[in-house]
Amino acid sequence: IARLSRCARCQCVRFCSRACQRSAWPTHRALCSAVASLRQRTISEWREAKEEKTKKTNETNETNETKERRSQRDLAAVGSESSSSEAGAERAIPTTQSDLTTTVDHTLDDVQAVVEAEAHDPDGAVEDEDEDQEEEDNDDDEEQVQLPKSEAELEPLWKPTATVVLLFYCVQLLQDPASAVWIDYLCVPKPLAQESEGESRAMIGLTHLCVKLLRETSTPPSLDVMRRVPNLIRMLKANAFNVLGSDLIPVAVGLYPAAAMLNHQCAAPNASVVFEGRRLYARSLCAISAGSELTTSYVELAATAAERRRELRDAFAFECQCTACSDPAADRDAVLVQRHRTLDEGLQACLDVHRYDK
Repeated sequence: IARLSRCARCQCVRFCSRACQRSAWPTHRALCSAVASLRQRTISEWREAKEEKTKKTNETNETNETKERRSQRDLAAVGSESSSSEAGAERAIPTTQSDLTTTVDHTLDDVQAVVEAEAHDPDGAVEDEDEDQEEEDNDDDEEQVQLPKSEAELEPLWKPTATVVLLFYCVQLLQDPASAVWIDYLCVPKPLAQESEGESRAMIGLTHLCVKLLRETSTPPSLDVMRRVPNLIRMLKANAFNVLGSDLIPVAVGLYPAAAMLNHQCAAPNASVVFEGRRLYARSLCAISAGSELTTSYVELAATAAERRRELRDAFAFECQCTACSDPAADRDAVLVQRHRTLDEGLQACLDVHRYDK
């Protein structure tokens, strides 16, 4: 596979050439439009939320500044009244019995007014404190909502992974019964144990993103089809292949129904899966008699029995009971050596492509 170029519009699918992109356009069109639409919608909503948050922050700052100025003005007014009262008291010291009686009457009137006010609203000051506390709590709640700081941080909300892209294509095929017949032949493994919190969260994330993309299409699928998305994710996890480049590094994810029906073998698989571009080939690792079953390995054969069984259990939901996995002694001795020798010979034969083309 040559150097891959990314689609400029959706920025998530790569093609080996312009000719490849043009030939794939009938299939890629719906996904490309959905991703571009979801990306634009996500960025627009983020900008609106950012502007709204900035507006609320400015209003809060203005309100706090207004309260602070009002408090300073009230304190200044109280200070001036106190000063004038003290000055007046110094100037108007009662000198006669009638002046003293008038001063006492005014003082009693002021005290009575304060008492009556407290009787009508004894918790006024407390209510003001509660309101201020509620406003502070609301401000704290708003501050806890953290928006992404840049558009780059929004990519997980709209940019699909390879699994989501393949899932999208499968859902599109489900809308055409004639094209979706082969999907029903692929197994959907049942987990041997309850899914962990991380696995459940990943499943929810993939489902949510796929459904969002499907809703952006011109003809969204029915509710019954969307309900099959979680099972389709499990089906892809067990049946999809990592497409390898010439350096054996994964460059894509593909679904090959016929190759997905190959069973697993740890001890001595008689075939190995190789790629030439987008094509998948099952290369024989030894002489195979007519009518014999083709088997391949789902995991790394050089791994230990415990590692292989764990990977098969987590990814493919079955317990391997072959002799190489059930007998630890055999795994350490002759069977392991023979398996590595067979693997080396098979890989060397697969690299010699011309030998099989003759």
